[in-house]
Amino acid sequence: MKTFKLAGLVGALCAWLGPRPVEAAPILGFEGHAAQIWYEIMPQMVIKPRLDLVKDERADKKRGRLLERLDRAQALLVERSSPSVVLISVKQDVGEGVSTGTGFIVDEGGLVVTAAHVVARKGLGDPVDIAVGGRELQAVVTAVNIRKDVAFLQLEGGGTWPALRLGEPGALRPGQSLMVLGHPLGLPFAASLGILSGKDRFIALEGMFEKPLQTDAAINPGNSGGPVLTMDGRVVGIADFIVSSPQGAEGLGFAVPLETLFPLLARHRGGQGIESGTLGVTFAGAPGGGPVIETVLADSAAQAVDLRPGDVVAGIDGYALAGGAHPLQETQRRLTSKFPGEAVTLEIERAGSRLTIRATMGAFWVSSWVF
Repeated sequence: MKTFKLAGLVGALCAWLGPRPVEAAPILGFEGHAAQIWYEIMPQMVIKPRLDLVKDERADKKRGRLLERLDRAQALLVERSSPSVVLISVKQDVGEGVSTGTGFIVDEGGLVVTAAHVVARKGLGDPVDIAVGGRELQAVVTAVNIRKDVAFLQLEGGGTWPALRLGEPGALRPGQSLMVLGHPLGLPFAASLGILSGKDRFIALEGMFEKPLQTDAAINPGNSGGPVLTMDGRVVGIADFIVSSPQGAEGLGFAVPLETLFPLLARHRGGQGIESGTLGVTFAGAPGGGPVIETVLADSAAQAVDLRPGDVVAGIDGYALAGGAHPLQETQRRLTSKFPGEAVTLEIERAGSRLTIRATMGAFWVSSWVF
């Protein structure tokens, strides 16, 4: 009787679980120790696969719900951030038409951040045409730093403006999702999604003296100056440029990081200029580790402290250059991060001697090769 009842239970269970594996048939008579064997084997052969299937179905549903939530979050991010993104139009010379770029509002007073090359043909105080939220307005160029490729504009007309929040410098990790907002090719508005591909790396390009963020989010002409956002809606960079090659490299977009923007923004809000200072030297590379001074300009800050052609810069402000990675680019980056009137301390190797020379940075020099 006990065997009958157990067999009946097995039949009911198997009917619920589905077809029994062929291997289980010999033990389903429950003769001798068969019941004990069944209890040991059945969970692995039939019950566990069916329960795993149930778990998989639940996991699929959970993943589906998470993807729906992610889609809604992304759409909400675009919806809430787009009113702070502006289209910038700059009239070129006669016959050249209009060039466009992007900017974004960073405070309620209407301060706009963009890339310096977007307003390259404008001087301080010059007006530019702005489109934001379906309105056509004007803004004035208030500050430019060519070396860092950052510019500030001020929207005219007063009022309160929707501003984007700024993130925390250095908080990004490779693989983190990013979104680029802007006006590629002068389109009304567009968003692209990608990840942080890399950071803290020098890019071998003329006039590039920073360590930009790299992303595979689409950056196209017209995106320059637009915000690069994390998924919580905080700005972590300024869309700046793309790199391509004859081999067809794609997805190489770069952005100015917050580490570059914050000092400039603080100075501008404090009523100070944001252009980089100049020591007044050119470099001939770094064959021996530290950069070699090639030229010292007349009446420059470098000449005032007796820097000489052939001097090797072994260190700057306590940072050792010799033996480090990218000593020339690191020197250029650190010098262009100084402002006129700020002090810089150089460790100089000259004719077998080590000198410590303290200089005061001079005014900005137009040439991109003078530091």
